[in-house]
Amino acid sequence: MIYAALILSVVAGAIAFMGFKLGEPGKIKLITAFTGAYLMALTCLHLLPEVFAGSHDHLAETQPPDTVILGAFVLLGFFLQIVLENFSGGIEHGHVHHTRETVPFAMIAGLCLHAFLEAMPLTHVTHAHGPHLLVGIAVHKFPVSIVLLGMLLHNRSAQKRAYGLLAMFALMAPIGA
Repeated sequence: MIYAALILSVVAGAIAFMGFKLGEPGKIKLITAFTGAYLMALTCLHLLPEVFAGSHDHLAETQPPDTVILGAFVLLGFFLQIVLENFSGGIEHGHVHHTRETVPFAMIAGLCLHAFLEAMPLTHVTHAHGPHLLVGIAVHKFPVSIVLLGMLLHNRSAQKRAYGLLAMFALMAPIGA
């Protein structure tokens, strides 16, 4: 079920792009704003509080408390996200720049790594928020697939190549999970 939901969200994005012309900037910004708000709320209201509530200071006095270590990993994750955005060019947030005639492979590599890493906790979820996290990631991949396909087709990639790269992106999250 996890793998199907992750792949179907990208397929739905491709269908939406082709069938409903959702590649227009105004429409994609609304979808992206909703998915971003959903993920931010899920993270801030459920996931982070649960992580920090589950950390107990059972270490010796000379070692840093669990919350300090967890906070360091949270910051590391934010910094990793910034690095990935530099590679992807912000496409996961709806930022599209139609200035190239070739496929920007660094951007695709950044998106694939982003999809791989964000799906890693899905199969290791032992709390009640597992389905919410799956929905959040699937909803997040929907507008990214619309923007990615639009950009690939706009950059004069052959349709076969564009759909092949989209399929590679679709498979990264299930591989990560």
